[in-house]
Amino acid sequence: MADPAAQHGANLTDPQRRLRDLLWLHPGTTDANTAAALAGLPGDETTCILEGLVTAGVLRRVYVVHDPGRRHGRDAGAMDASEREAFGRLVEELLTVGSAAQRAILPDREYLGPHLRQPPAVEFNEDNAIAWMETKLPALVAVQKIAYDLAMYAEAWEIAEMTWGLFNRRKRPASWAAIYGLGRQAAAELGDRRAHARMLIGLAQLFMHLEEPENAAQDAREALRLEREGGHRLGEATALESLGVAALALGQLNEAWTRFTAARTIHEELGRPRGVALMTRHLGEVALATGNIRQAGELLTTALHYFATVAPERYQEGRTLLFLARVHIAEDNLPGAELALNTVLDISHQAGTYQEEARARRALAEIADLQHAPGRAHHHRDIADGIEADLELDRALAGGSSW
Repeated sequence: MADPAAQHGANLTDPQRRLRDLLWLHPGTTDANTAAALAGLPGDETTCILEGLVTAGVLRRVYVVHDPGRRHGRDAGAMDASEREAFGRLVEELLTVGSAAQRAILPDREYLGPHLRQPPAVEFNEDNAIAWMETKLPALVAVQKIAYDLAMYAEAWEIAEMTWGLFNRRKRPASWAAIYGLGRQAAAELGDRRAHARMLIGLAQLFMHLEEPENAAQDAREALRLEREGGHRLGEATALESLGVAALALGQLNEAWTRFTAARTIHEELGRPRGVALMTRHLGEVALATGNIRQAGELLTTALHYFATVAPERYQEGRTLLFLARVHIAEDNLPGAELALNTVLDISHQAGTYQEEARARRALAEIADLQHAPGRAHHHRDIADGIEADLELDRALAGGSSW
């Protein structure tokens, strides 16, 4: 029986054959820029080669290799020197473009990775940045694993940091666990305390999404130790925030208040108004949990002013409005609560933040109950049930991961 690989390579030029072989280093669909990075050639020249491979039947129009007889080439130990060099160019391309996408999602975040600290090389808005990340996510998981196996530890943890915006918005817990778990191992191999702490904070927030606050607190405490040892004050504030979030989920309200207050003080000292606003919102959440409705309203209104007016950030605006709606409900201001929650729905639909939509739907159902509108209440609960079922499936898929 004829070898399919030989058949596909029979009429190819040398550049076409070389690119065909290198494309196996990138899992899934490959765009022209990624292919150019692998080939080490200009984009126009690479596009011509790709089109030749499509004509020859080696690639589909979306640049997916469809030759089952070829080795996949994703085993780091099997790479020759030229493949390793090409893989290095691939990683550089993904980090350059992915860092620009991450910065479009969260422009005000402090970054550690060298690519993330550079001015964005590609122009994204938040929506197409998230879309790029979601499209590339399977490839990023695979590429990070190869990078780790090749002892490219700095690149491996930077890939994790680069994906934070996607996980913050869309969750994707199975991929989150894989990428941040390997990122933590890579940072530990390097002995980089700040990178290690950053990976631990990412895992702590994953544990919160998985509703495991005890595990979240454990990782956050280790991150706090590393940040304090390194004298990194902003990192210390981030770890304190994660500890506060875990304490709030565990009902340890005094502990949560102490942690958020300490973190806010650091942000004030460092002149970081966004951090101050975020900790103010967290303090409003604690006040709400303690039943101090007036104080909660004041704190949440202050935070909302920042995220809606001073430095608009729709995702954080929506998160703040969720809690402010609870204040309105407690004050029997149902029209105010409905207005806030409908704004949350608008933001959630724009940003694809499904967990926030489910929470808003639950609150709107409670309001409908108070207004004796069972049909409307059922409508909101039915939608929330569907969203939460999908989220629960995502959590179950991540549950078997080891990190």
